[in-house]
Amino acid sequence: NRSIGLGDINMAFTNEMRDELLMSYCGGVTFADKQLGKVLDVMDKLDLWQNTTVVLTADHGMHMGEKGIWEKWTLFDESTRVPLLISHPKSPFQGQHYKDPVELIDVFATL
Repeated sequence: NRSIGLGDINMAFTNEMRDELLMSYCGGVTFADKQLGKVLDVMDKLDLWQNTTVVLTADHGMHMGEKGIWEKWTLFDESTRVPLLISHPKSPFQGQHYKDPVELIDVFATL
């Protein structure tokens, strides 16, 4: 039995379990990336870039074994930082990287 009870979040993983977790996470990221690619391809095909704002973000970061931690249960940078990409046809900041912290709570009001 390879299942882990919910109360065992601090247990040490074997190398096999770690490898399987990393492969599963990478598989999920690859799947999400392909789905996003499909949406962006349709935007290209229908020429929607001139009147569409695209926002890509996540609700939380993820530990992938850093500091011996898995998942999102800390306030370390790995679990508190998320991607935030915004594409707007009239933005004066196209192609730029904004380095200061931003809060996702402000995204809805901005849109």
